[in-house]
Amino acid sequence: MVHGLERRSKYQRDFNDFHDKMKAMINSINSALTGIATATQKLDATASRIAAPQGGETLVEDIVDLRVSETQFRANIKVIQTVSDLTQELLNAFDKKV
Repeated sequence: MVHGLERRSKYQRDFNDFHDKMKAMINSINSALTGIATATQKLDATASRIAAPQGGETLVEDIVDLRVSETQFRANIKVIQTVSDLTQELLNAFDKKV
């Protein structure tokens, strides 16, 4: 009976550890999605300025803003790809333990 309780306790700790790591990964994905939404808004605003210039902003500034948006997209997509890879590794490790 004691061994059964110890085993159950170990499984519970493993599950809790797995759950905490998955929560951290989900938070990372949410952060990346927020970054993508922000980059999209910046891209839309820049595209509108390029399409209908109103003075004040220069084309050079708009081009820089486009490049910044591109970098934000790439960085946030890389975060999502990395989380996907880590999730697969975590699932594989959890499968081996259980």
